[in-house]
Amino acid sequence: MAYVLCEVDDSPAAREAVDAAIAFCREHDAALRLVGVVKESFFDPPQPSYGERTRRYRYVERALVEAAETARAAGLRPEVTLRAGKPVEELMGEAETLSAEEIFVGHTLGPVRSALAGKPRVEVTDVSLTALTRSAIVRELKKAA
Repeated sequence: MAYVLCEVDDSPAAREAVDAAIAFCREHDAALRLVGVVKESFFDPPQPSYGERTRRYRYVERALVEAAETARAAGLRPEVTLRAGKPVEELMGEAETLSAEEIFVGHTLGPVRSALAGKPRVEVTDVSLTALTRSAIVRELKKAA
């Protein structure tokens, strides 16, 4: 069975990505894996405080629960994974483990960039893993992150 990955966090862009991934899975009869990534920050001390780490995990866990409920309401049985680290590396690791075929990532453009590019503020990037090399996939995911 083909796997589709979707990165989930607590942003409106991630909710759009979940909707797009659900539609893709229903159309192509694929299994959905929702991947919550607790992101590292450049500003983190070598060891972030326990409270800060817990807060980040709770936000992502809550977003995963909501995304899973949305997928179940659409008739899918999603698998859920919570990881911590750099989003691109974590998504690639999960994709390689599952031999996934697609990755959906939502991202938000700033108001100025959105106006200059003539694009909506929220975009969903769908990266096909079967048609691209690993370096091209990483490049696409970094653009979306």
